[in-house]
Amino acid sequence: MWSLTFTTPALLAGTAFIAVPLLVHLWLRPRPRRVSFPALALLRPALLSGQRARRVRNLWLLLLRCMLIAGAACLLAGPTCRPVGDSAAHTGPVAAVIIVDDSLSTRYPAADGEPLSRRIRARASTYARDAAHRPRGSALALVFADPRQPTVQLTSDLAGILATLRASGSGASHAVPLGAAFDKAAAILREARQENKEIAVFTDGASHSWADVTPALLGGIEDVSVRVFISAASHPTNLELAHADSLDERPGAGMILPMRIEVRTTGVGADVHLAVELDGAEVTRAGPLHIAADGASATELVVPPLAPGRHGLTCTLKPADHLDYDEVRYVAVDVRPRPVVWLVHSSDTPPDDSHQLILRNLLAPETLPSERQLIELRVLSVAETPAALAEARERQARPPLVILTGAATADAAVDSLLDLTRQGACLVLMADERDADVRTPSALWSMLSSEPPSVEDAPAVDRLKWMSDSPWAADEALSELTRAVVRRRVRITDLLPEAIVEARFTDDAPAIVRRPVGRGRLVALLTNATPAWSDMGIRAGGLLVWLHTLIDETAPVSSNVANLVAHEVSRRRFPALSALDRVTVQRVSGAERETTSCGLSDGLPETSWPTDDAGLYAIRTSAGVEVALYAVNWPNAESRLDPVTPDSIREVVGTADLSLDASEPGADTPGLAPAGWWSRWLSPSVLLGLLLVLLLLGEAAATGGGDIGTPRE
Repeated sequence: MWSLTFTTPALLAGTAFIAVPLLVHLWLRPRPRRVSFPALALLRPALLSGQRARRVRNLWLLLLRCMLIAGAACLLAGPTCRPVGDSAAHTGPVAAVIIVDDSLSTRYPAADGEPLSRRIRARASTYARDAAHRPRGSALALVFADPRQPTVQLTSDLAGILATLRASGSGASHAVPLGAAFDKAAAILREARQENKEIAVFTDGASHSWADVTPALLGGIEDVSVRVFISAASHPTNLELAHADSLDERPGAGMILPMRIEVRTTGVGADVHLAVELDGAEVTRAGPLHIAADGASATELVVPPLAPGRHGLTCTLKPADHLDYDEVRYVAVDVRPRPVVWLVHSSDTPPDDSHQLILRNLLAPETLPSERQLIELRVLSVAETPAALAEARERQARPPLVILTGAATADAAVDSLLDLTRQGACLVLMADERDADVRTPSALWSMLSSEPPSVEDAPAVDRLKWMSDSPWAADEALSELTRAVVRRRVRITDLLPEAIVEARFTDDAPAIVRRPVGRGRLVALLTNATPAWSDMGIRAGGLLVWLHTLIDETAPVSSNVANLVAHEVSRRRFPALSALDRVTVQRVSGAERETTSCGLSDGLPETSWPTDDAGLYAIRTSAGVEVALYAVNWPNAESRLDPVTPDSIREVVGTADLSLDASEPGADTPGLAPAGWWSRWLSPSVLLGLLLVLLLLGEAAATGGGDIGTPRE
C-alpha cells in the first residue's frame, strides 16, 4: 500500500480555479429569444436533436478543462508517492542521516557479478534523490562505517551527498562495525532542529556489522525512526582461512616451525590447498583437504628451519573464492638462537652414569631430531671447562645455564665459572649420585652456607614445597616438581644472609637455595634425578619445566615481533625501540607499500601502531634498519555472512519505530543510478504531467479551437 504526499500542500488551493471554466460556461451560455415561426415548426425536432448533441459534447469538454486546472495545481504542489507506514512521509521537516555499510563483506558479488557495495550505494543514492520531495526545511546527512571516509553534516545540498557517495567507491578496505557510525548519526540528530528524525542504514545484512550497536547509542533522541535497507546476495557461499599461527611462540634457530591453520566453509563443501610463503617463495604446502559444507578443519603444517631473526609468513588458501581478503593470513615469528646449556661432570664420570643420562634426555633427547631440539646441550668434563670458556668468550656465545653434577673442579675452573655467573649465567649445583659426601667444590657451597654440606636419607614420603614468596610458587607447571618423592638429599645448615630459600622439604629443611652473584645466580638443588635419590627423573615434567624456567629467566628472549588484529589500538612495546625517538612503519606485503612516520615516547608509539589494513609491517630506524616486525589480520567475524534478523536489529537499536526493507528494487543499473527505472520515469510528478498533456490533446480535439457554448458553423 502506498500513500500520496505533497511537498507544498498549500499550492493545492489552486484546485479552486476549476470554478473558472464553470463560470465561463455559464457566462457564455447561449440565451436565444423564443419566436414562433410556423414555417419552421417542422424543423424543431432536428434543432432539439442538435442541441442535445452539443450539450453532451460541451459537458465533457467542461470536465476536461476542470481536470486540467486541478492537475496543474497538484503538479505544482509536488506529489510524492511512498509506502504506507513509511516514516519518511512526514508532514513536517525531516532530519535524516544515511549510514552506509562499506565493510569488507560488502565486496561479495551479487547475481549479476557486481559487488554488493555497488547496490548499497545505488540504493543510498536513490534515497538521497527522493529526499528532494520532502517538506521544506528538511536536511540530509551522510555517515560511513569506515571512519576514514568523510562525514557530511545535515545539509539541503543533495548534489554534494550524491557526489560523496560516488567518490566512496574507491575507499580503502576496513572491517569496522556500524557502532561508530550510529554514534556519529546520533550526535548529528541530537543537534538537529527538525521535528522528525530518521536514520537510514544501507547494508549487506551480515550480522557482524551490528556487533557493537547498542540502544545506548541512540539515547537522548526522541521519536527517532530507523529504516534498514538490505542488499544481500541469495545463498552466499564462502571459503575462509579462519586462523593461522605458530605453535611455538619463540622458535629456535635450526628448528622446524609447526603451524596450526583452520579453514571454514559457508554453504559449500570444497577441496582446498594451503600454502605458506616466505618472501614470495613457497616453503610448505598441504592438500587437497576436503572440507564439508558449513564445516571446519584444523591442519598442522611444518615450516622448515628458519635462520635466526624476524620472519613474516604468508598463509594462503586456494582455490580463489568470492571474497579474497579472508583467504590470506599473516604470521610474524622471531627465530632466536637456541640457548646453550653446559652439563659439567667429573673427568672420571662413566658414560653410562644414570644422573648424566637423565639430564641429557631431559634437555636434549637423542631420539629427537636436531631440528626439534629446544636447546644446544654440551656435555663437558671439568678438564674441558677452561677451554670451552675461552671459546665462548671469543664467539660471544656464553651459555645462560651451567649444571655441575658433583664435579670436583680446580680453583681456576671455579673462578672462571663464577666469572661467567657474574656476567649473567645461572650456575646450578647438583649432588653426584655415587657420592656419600658432596664432592662439588667447597668454594661454591661456602657461598650458601658457613657449614659444609652432607648427604642424608630423607624422612618417609619426603617432598619439596615452594615458599609462598618464591617467584616460582605461582607457576602451575612447576607444581609437578612438588609431587616427586625424595629419598636422599643434601643437608646444609647455617645459611648465609645472601642465600634465599625458594623451596623446602617436608620437614622444612632447605630444598632449593638461590643466591645472586653479580648479574647471575647460583642455585642449588639439594637432591638429584636418579631413582635412588628421588622420583624427579620419573616424574620428569616438573624438573624439565624448572630447568627451562631457569634458562628463560637468565637469558630472556626479547621478542620484537607481534601479531595484531586490524583496527586494534596497540601500543605494544618492542625492546629494540627503547633507545629510539622516531621510527618509520612500512607495510611490506601487497602491492601498495605505504610508509608512516611514528614518534616514540619511552619506546612506545605516541598513539598506536598502524593497523588499518591486513599485512606485514616492518618498523625501521631513520637509517632504514629493520628492528621489529608485526602482522595484522582481519577479524574472523568479518567473514561470517549469516544474515541479520529484524528482531536482532530491534534489540540492538532499541526502538520500536523500525522498518526493514530486504527487497531488491528492479534490475541494477551501472554506476549510482536509482535502483529501479520506475522510481525516476514513473514518479507521481511524471505521471501527472503525462496526464495533463493527454487532457490538453483531448481538449484541442474536442473543441477544434472553438469556445464552450458557441455552436460551430
